[in-house]
Amino acid sequence: MNKKNVNKFLTNNFVLLFLLFIFFIARFLFLLKEQLPIWDEAVYIGMGKYLWSFGSTGGWEIIRPIIIPLIFGLIWKLNLNAIFFSKFVGLIFSIATLFMVYLLGKRLANKEVGLVAAVLLAVTPLFYNWSTFALVDIPSTFFALLSIYFFIEKKLWQSGIFAGVAFLTKFPQGLIVVALSFFAIERNLRNIKTLWKYFLAFFSVAVPFLIFNYFMYGNEVSRVWHGIFRPFIMSIPMQDYAGFTGTFFENVSYYVVAVLKDNILLVFFVIGMYYFLKNKMYKREFNLINVALFLFLIYLTYIWHKEIRYSILFIPYFVLIAAYGIYSIVNKIKFKSYVYGAVGFILLIIFLSNTEVGLYKAPDIEKEFYKYFLDKDTNNIITNDPVPAAYVDKRFYYIYNLAPGVIESEYDRLKDNSGAIIFIPKNYYCTNDKCLDMRKEFFETLGKENRLVFEKSYFNDSYYIFER
Repeated sequence: MNKKNVNKFLTNNFVLLFLLFIFFIARFLFLLKEQLPIWDEAVYIGMGKYLWSFGSTGGWEIIRPIIIPLIFGLIWKLNLNAIFFSKFVGLIFSIATLFMVYLLGKRLANKEVGLVAAVLLAVTPLFYNWSTFALVDIPSTFFALLSIYFFIEKKLWQSGIFAGVAFLTKFPQGLIVVALSFFAIERNLRNIKTLWKYFLAFFSVAVPFLIFNYFMYGNEVSRVWHGIFRPFIMSIPMQDYAGFTGTFFENVSYYVVAVLKDNILLVFFVIGMYYFLKNKMYKREFNLINVALFLFLIYLTYIWHKEIRYSILFIPYFVLIAAYGIYSIVNKIKFKSYVYGAVGFILLIIFLSNTEVGLYKAPDIEKEFYKYFLDKDTNNIITNDPVPAAYVDKRFYYIYNLAPGVIESEYDRLKDNSGAIIFIPKNYYCTNDKCLDMRKEFFETLGKENRLVFEKSYFNDSYYIFER
């Protein structure tokens, strides 16, 4: 790209680039201030260490996909700060997702819709607040949007590859394959004949993971297919973990109500749907956004395990339709450029007012508990908290997300070759008195069979470390 083309690109995309720049600066400043990893972040970093050390360091969770651990593990392998730079990668994926939303809006409608959609997503608190987390939701959504973009451009090889990457970043993103297939068939039955490229590309990415599963878990199961599909089989019960307890209506409306509360501007989704039908956009490629949105909503509504963070999987499609609604209204106003400018200025003020500035100060739990084994020779640590694995280059064995009784069995299986045990009572999750009695008995067993070397309360919860 020569200088003339660069100048043209900068001029034509100044508003978008300014948005991305402001977003990056605001969130990077926050990242400098807050770096303590949450549970899932630590799991992915620990898995990355496990992969790149060939099992000698970190920890492993069967139910997790593999792409993000590979990226975070490479960061660790390069001797970079695994926690900070994994979060930084999350921020880069967030910027890339905003750019993809703009591209899709521009390609499916026009430049104004793309810009409005990018702004809406950027100022949606749910997306904004999770943009610096080292998690899979935003990266997998980026890959899914990229797959959709290539599909619309009729580049089926690239679309299939990125659909496979999205799937191996977060398994439910496999719904993109369903959405694109349904759209192709609905548009033109002749497209079925050309979809073989798309599926071949998708499976060229997915099959190596299935082969990896066979060698990883084949010795643990009695049937070949149990090993190949073990991560999926083991993840099914987690869809009902901590199940939703609201009424039927609350369950059905959970995510829609949540995103509307999160950003009231998304109410323009209703207007967007009105103009979508009025202008017969369902006969155009824009309908693919609708198909993807409702597939994700149906799936997330169906499963009982609900987290507001999962809305990230469909929010880009939601904001694209809302942006179309805003554009359809504002486009009728004579001085529409002034309206866009005024709204943009107001949103910028709101945006910057939420920016936190400061340098990270490690809390006591990080210095005292998470880094306890940093300078110790102890290895093969049994734990029901994955966060220490993000800080310490030791081998960790996880005994959480297991049923009472199974936890004790895993401890018995691992204890003879272990050097220490990390135990946090709240992570031995209980819902009845029998379980509470089992937890108390297990804690007493740990005390009898091991030596208590650390005990302290953080956030009103007790944290213990035992050594063998």
